[in-house]
Amino acid sequence: LYRVHLALLDPGSGDAADREKVRFGFRTVSIEDGVLKLNGRRVIVRGVNRHEHSVDGGRVVSREQMKKEILLMKELGVNAVRSCHYPDDPAFYDLCDEHGLMVVCETNLETHGVRISPVGTWPLEVQGQLKGGTFLIAGNVSSQFVTGLLMALPLLEEGGSVRLYGTVESRPYIDITLRTLAVFGIEVQESYYELDIDGCISHITEFAVPAGQTYHSQSRLKVEGDWSNAAFWLCAGALGGTGVSVSGLDFDSAQGDKAIVDILERFGAEVERDSSAGVVTVRPGACALQAIELDASDVPDLVPVVSVVAACAAGTTRITGAARLRIKESDRLQTTSEMLERLGIDLEEFPDGLVIHGRGGFGSHAFHSGRVRSHNDHRLAMSAAVASVQASGSVCVEEAQAVNKSYPGFFADFARLGGQVSVEGRED
Repeated sequence: LYRVHLALLDPGSGDAADREKVRFGFRTVSIEDGVLKLNGRRVIVRGVNRHEHSVDGGRVVSREQMKKEILLMKELGVNAVRSCHYPDDPAFYDLCDEHGLMVVCETNLETHGVRISPVGTWPLEVQGQLKGGTFLIAGNVSSQFVTGLLMALPLLEEGGSVRLYGTVESRPYIDITLRTLAVFGIEVQESYYELDIDGCISHITEFAVPAGQTYHSQSRLKVEGDWSNAAFWLCAGALGGTGVSVSGLDFDSAQGDKAIVDILERFGAEVERDSSAGVVTVRPGACALQAIELDASDVPDLVPVVSVVAACAAGTTRITGAARLRIKESDRLQTTSEMLERLGIDLEEFPDGLVIHGRGGFGSHAFHSGRVRSHNDHRLAMSAAVASVQASGSVCVEEAQAVNKSYPGFFADFARLGGQVSVEGRED
């Protein structure tokens, strides 16, 4: 697109984590005081004119220039950009969405009365009192930002709204939040519209929270079963043995991860539903599992364990729409890829997904025995345990205590289902 000359200063600098990010294709860009930085290291760009000026500390950039910068980032191999460098401009989110760049959202909380210590510093320090108003967020990064704000806004004197630009991914998690707020008496008004600024059309999803609301406790409330954790057992049931049944599940739940039932059916597993009892049973199908194509935009948390199933299927499975997994507890695309490779699976990692060449077929194990790292990520640890069902020998999971984040009893339940579990250096 451009003839661009790059000079990377201090190529040996940066910590191991930064080098790993570059190695595995996760590159973040920032523009600070006119200096382009790639993973925090300065990059000199020659051949592209930059016309900008600052007003009240913010950058004012024409849409033409913004597009040039975004296209340049793609040429550099960047796949994530910090939103704070293009504040309050819907065109930025649309251009990033169009060109496949993930926006790492950094809502300017300082304009809403809160100060947070700089990114990367420890301990994390938060000061001030959150004030209401409009919060501008990219819709394709994390629903957790939306959930947190929606839960806080009813308690603020001013109320406020959360405005999402571009594609809204992980929508089921937002729906869970809205349902829960409604149960506790909180009103949220949702609207959709297009915003036309200088001919640039942006698609907006907005959640408005009126001021002066109060949470009202329920005298009795039944908490749904967790489809996300149920998915590990249901996937294990598809891989061998006589199957696994999971109870306490709500088939009318807003939880997106209930899609695991349909996904396993697509792989060819035998699935039995009892909606009245809230029970799902999954068994190996009559034939070998078959590869599928999966858009994980609304079910990103399923990707690690679904990847294990894909490795046991015949053919090549393609998982897309999962770019934001790179900013979870670990870079889950990279760490899932690493886990599968250590267990003998051939696959490719892409900016937004994985292509997994399954080793499916009855009479042979899909996985080798091996040692894998959880990277202190609970979903990686549990997925590795599920992989052991189809391994030729034992699978050792380092930092297995990561399961305590969401499922402290995971390995006890694994043992109750007949799995053999031991801790290195101990026999229990």
